[in-house]
Amino acid sequence: MSASFILLINHTSTASIQTNLLMEHGYIPMLLPLNQLAQLPALPHQTIVVACFNNQTELEQLTTTLPSWNTPWIGWNLSGQIELSIAAYKASADIVLTDSCTEQLLLNVLSQRSNYIAGQSDPIVKQRQRHYQRGTLISLPAEHILLINEGVVGLAILHSDGSQVLVSLCGPQQLVYSTEQQSSVQLYAHSDVLGQVYAWAQVAEHPSLLQRLRSRLSQMERWASMQANGYSDQRILGLLGLLAEQFGKPTEQGILIDIRLTHEQLASAIGVNRTTTTRLLRDLRNRGLVFTAGHGAQERFCLPG
Repeated sequence: MSASFILLINHTSTASIQTNLLMEHGYIPMLLPLNQLAQLPALPHQTIVVACFNNQTELEQLTTTLPSWNTPWIGWNLSGQIELSIAAYKASADIVLTDSCTEQLLLNVLSQRSNYIAGQSDPIVKQRQRHYQRGTLISLPAEHILLINEGVVGLAILHSDGSQVLVSLCGPQQLVYSTEQQSSVQLYAHSDVLGQVYAWAQVAEHPSLLQRLRSRLSQMERWASMQANGYSDQRILGLLGLLAEQFGKPTEQGILIDIRLTHEQLASAIGVNRTTTTRLLRDLRNRGLVFTAGHGAQERFCLPG
């Protein structure tokens, strides 16, 4: 793992649990009380900074000092107040976790940050950037992968009866791949896409690409787990939760999933027809578990904060 040091600031309530979790996954955690923020020692190279806060006062203490470090940082809002998450983003936090953050989400975020740091210290030979228009199929040479720089790529399985199952949506800094043996699997540009194609041999040579591959495999496992749920409404919520982690943006009302997703595409991902999906979404809206923002092509699903 390229970025193995984690600086946890003001993390006391569950520090022992989280530090054990981090060490189990190869990280080296360091704890720094909030009142010692000004006496910060020299940080090891490629340290990931995670700053925890429970109220406005603690956030103000953090944001008074952290920007001067000139180091990207992750906020962890333990208060449950969406207003503090928005304030942390405005104060230059790259990512803000919430009090409902699961262990898996924490590990995913740290892995993504490790990917970014590894990419800075482990420069990849730049390949010619390729452009794929929205709706077009993406064909990769055998034994090659696509590193997405901008846009969203969808992966779908085609059945012999002509039906299609959406099995993944991948965004910037994620890898997608297919093989000649996977003739039933199609990659397509869910939106306009810019990306670079690399051979598998190049992936093996660069830790930053290997980290992204591990994250991709983890995403595939979680998507499969979502699709295996026996309840259709839970599959919808599970899918929207996964997409919120990838494409979510905090708002005053909750988390906006900033990706266009039609009822038909949702139905394809959870294994029901479009009519059933529309009914399930109506029920979830009535229960306050899902809402939408915008209209037409700008409509986006949202989850309450």
